[in-house]
Amino acid sequence: MNTKSFLELVLGHEGHYCVWANRTATGEAPEIKQKFYSSVTELVDAAEEFDHNGWNAFFALATYEESGSRKADNVKWMKSFFLDLDCGPNKELHLTPLGFYVYLIHIITSTTHH
Repeated sequence: MNTKSFLELVLGHEGHYCVWANRTATGEAPEIKQKFYSSVTELVDAAEEFDHNGWNAFFALATYEESGSRKADNVKWMKSFFLDLDCGPNKELHLTPLGFYVYLIHIITSTTHH
């Protein structure tokens, strides 16, 4: 699956799409850019251009009503649910990935109303 197909699957079909990019030259403060596009094709092209020019490019996982802001009150669509499984020996929960999965299932089943 290519980048465009993946993004079309996980992103909403309406609104503005966002790419966020950064790069840091040795000893300098990081440069940050955030740009909005009206199509997934434009989004992917922009990210590839950033990457080609030495930037780290990231895709916002929501679409936005207005371009210029990724704040929650500007979100138009959030099509996918993402969960950061932040576990391991240096983490607060000190769980293995399997242990975290069991813990997550316990939370879901103990808070679900039947």
